[in-house]
Amino acid sequence: MADHNLTPKQYANVFEKLSELRLSDHELDNIRNSPTMLRQLSDFYENGGTIERSENLNIAKYDWPMSGQKFGQITIGTPEGFSDSDNPFLTANAIAHELGHAFGLHRNEAIAANDDSYTESLNEYLDAFAHTEGDAGLAQYQAYLENKNDDFERQHADILREAKRIVDKNPYGEAIFDEKYDTPEGIAIRKAMAEELGEFMRQAVPSSQAGKGESALTYDEEGALSFVKNRTTLTDVIKNKFFPSNANNYGVLETFLGDKDIKDFDDYIEFTTFNKFNVKILFTKKHYGSVPEKSREEVAEDFSLKDKIMVSSHQTHSDNVILVGENTDVTYFENTDGILTSNKNVAILTKYADCLPIFIYDEESKIFGAVHSGWKGTYQEIVKRAIEKINPKSLSTINILFGIGISSENYKVGVEFYEQFRNKFPKEIVEKTFSIKDGNFYFNDDVTKNVTQLIRDSIGNNPRSVNRLFNSVSLLMHIINPNNELENDDKLLIIATVCFQLRFDEAYDYLLTSYNNSPEDSEETKYFLIDLLENSFEIPDDADYNSLVSRYGIFSFKNQKELESFRKFFNTLKLLLKYNVDKLEVEEFENLMKRMISSNTISTGNFDIDINKTSTQNHSPNEDVQFVIRKLFNTLVNTNHFDLSKPEYFGKEKKEEREMPISLDFIKIANEYNIVRLTQGKGQGLNIYSQNNKSNSIYISGDTYGNINNDGIQIYVNKKLIGKINRNTYKHFKAKMLRQNLQKYDEFEKIFLSDFSRLLEDAKKYF
Repeated sequence: MADHNLTPKQYANVFEKLSELRLSDHELDNIRNSPTMLRQLSDFYENGGTIERSENLNIAKYDWPMSGQKFGQITIGTPEGFSDSDNPFLTANAIAHELGHAFGLHRNEAIAANDDSYTESLNEYLDAFAHTEGDAGLAQYQAYLENKNDDFERQHADILREAKRIVDKNPYGEAIFDEKYDTPEGIAIRKAMAEELGEFMRQAVPSSQAGKGESALTYDEEGALSFVKNRTTLTDVIKNKFFPSNANNYGVLETFLGDKDIKDFDDYIEFTTFNKFNVKILFTKKHYGSVPEKSREEVAEDFSLKDKIMVSSHQTHSDNVILVGENTDVTYFENTDGILTSNKNVAILTKYADCLPIFIYDEESKIFGAVHSGWKGTYQEIVKRAIEKINPKSLSTINILFGIGISSENYKVGVEFYEQFRNKFPKEIVEKTFSIKDGNFYFNDDVTKNVTQLIRDSIGNNPRSVNRLFNSVSLLMHIINPNNELENDDKLLIIATVCFQLRFDEAYDYLLTSYNNSPEDSEETKYFLIDLLENSFEIPDDADYNSLVSRYGIFSFKNQKELESFRKFFNTLKLLLKYNVDKLEVEEFENLMKRMISSNTISTGNFDIDINKTSTQNHSPNEDVQFVIRKLFNTLVNTNHFDLSKPEYFGKEKKEEREMPISLDFIKIANEYNIVRLTQGKGQGLNIYSQNNKSNSIYISGDTYGNINNDGIQIYVNKKLIGKINRNTYKHFKAKMLRQNLQKYDEFEKIFLSDFSRLLEDAKKYF
């Protein structure tokens, strides 16, 4: 028996679980002879992992766990009665491979790729899975080493040979899952081996493609297919759910064409979205040939419709919609572009070319329909006519699914076309519907594309994540405006903030907490947070931020991939919401925060706390504080730099006006703390910093309510707080009093300069 280091109880538990898989004695022996597999199986089962059997012969897969779970599910084929000759895909071999995924060093990377929210491109996606396939290949090779069994060797012999070549180069020997690999150096070696093997495996054919001959896909090709399928389903969702052409009248009509809702066959595509309603939707490909040229008998034969009553029409780009009832004496209708029925014996046949197919199902009446919507039908609002024909009790029971039509970038239209739409529909709809390129009009889909991209850059295409997004957004829209009268820009902002919260929750919380808890220094905080957003939460090398960082701490993304993901998300957000290309404006930031507060309040159910936090904020500048801060600035530079008689210019100073060298009278350390700068925005604070190192600084500010030195005087060396004068020292100094009473101001300035000198003395030991 192999030296597996399992307790008798652990060993018995493993084989009790394996007995449910109906493995042969031969297969069980393969597992018994592999101490690595035994240890992994024990850990796998004890931490919630499961192994299931599938009657699909050529299947072996590992489903990554949900958040908070250590292991997911392994599914394997090879049902009872298989023979080696018929099926060389041996169960123990498959289990070894899939356990390699579960225990691999690239586990998180693979989860990220599978989730579709972390991978930005096809290459990133393929790289992630290549690396985890390398993990699986190494585990498979380890099982082979421990068995020395032909069953393993004959399966993927080329991969095993490559694994041997790679493993033989390493200094730790063959036991690649031994304890010696648990050191940092050992982990790095095994990780490098897995990546090298993964690169080799990219062109190999996985067992799932066994028996498919020349049409079999490689690991890379299978991954590329999955990538494309997972990323081609959101546009219609966004367009239909949040930006319907007649939203004011018909609200938000919902559909979701998820990654599992499309089945691709040689002659047709099946949309399975309505399968749950017992409605099957087939869309023929060009390969099948022209449907109008085929007889009903041919179509019925090809698609197993012999027991159905086929109903069709002469389509004329009208807005005519008919409802077929139980009486099916008539099966062909003239001048008709929409057909509805609740008769389960009816099959609807419609034709589209490059026009848009639209499928409708009402859960209440069980009425299903297909609508041919070219530009004329769209102009005549044929979908609206179809819904009116159904006459639903509530629009909430209506489901709409868009099929495949011509892409917007290829749909060139004439001026007359544009003029018709402009004369009929609201200006804001028309502007977002059309674009002009090279003097030609096109249907414009930029908004939808940007929303889609924003979602892909945040939560990805995972159906559960998308559904959660839609539910949250719909709830927010209803609470903010129950009558569904929100402008599209507001809808966009709501979608963006929910995406932000779902994908980058820690960054979202940091931003919101900093904003909500800053009534004293709100204006400066806004500029600080705007810069953080623009710099992806990397602290700029600027003295203005030292005090604020000391107050809120530092947030940063845990790795480079997260950082790049956020950068891409934020850039799309700015593009979508038409922000200033260079930098987020204060007004735009305020609007974003307003929606973030709403989103957080609703998603957390924290109505009282979050709303009350924001109610204390006062963002108006305090002119008295601005006066005192500028007077102090003038003292430090020994000139009348700021004209104190013109308060109308306070807060409007140019950047170059806000910074000057400090008078030599106040410099206590050579080349240190020698520049004074008025803070951003309304300018209610000062930063005194070192010309050669902006991380060495002193910070003082007043607040909106007229308090001076609201957070104490703080001194930093290399961004580290080394000293502070408590704010209580200055609590009896109010800006209004200092502005009106010169004697009181002189007293305040004398104390400040004394404290300033004291802090500089403390700092000297660091230089």
